[in-house]
Amino acid sequence: MMGLRRKRLVRIISAMAALSLLPAIHFGIVGTSARASQSAGDNTYPEMAAKMAAHMEELGEKLPDVMTNFLAVGQAAFRPGALDIKSKELICLGIAVAIRCDACIAWHTRGSLEAGATEQEIVEALGVAITMGGGPSVAYATHALEAMEQFKAAQE
Repeated sequence: MMGLRRKRLVRIISAMAALSLLPAIHFGIVGTSARASQSAGDNTYPEMAAKMAAHMEELGEKLPDVMTNFLAVGQAAFRPGALDIKSKELICLGIAVAIRCDACIAWHTRGSLEAGATEQEIVEALGVAITMGGGPSVAYATHALEAMEQFKAAQE
């Protein structure tokens, strides 16, 4: 039984990754002021996103029901509707900056770029995040700019 759940979760994660929906999932890994200075540590933002993806399977093994349902919520939220996926990724990036989540910044910067967001669209989303989050969001907006530069450089 557990093997079937694990296989189903791995299929869901793989499908979401293939559809660029995986970056839409936020795991509540919120940066704190102790980690605020580039909490990616020695990792680049692309490396941080890859490490998170690698650990998702472990979460799925340990919390199969929770993760299956959590991923289903993200999948439902990112279905195209009145807002396209790019708009939803930009909203998530703004929220990631406002709540000071470096891991989320990595996911949603990549997701925004993959969804076709331009540098100007990302910068404007960061401006909205700064409006909502004040001074700490300025610091995390710089993290998002760095993440964007790193993801764009990785594509070259």
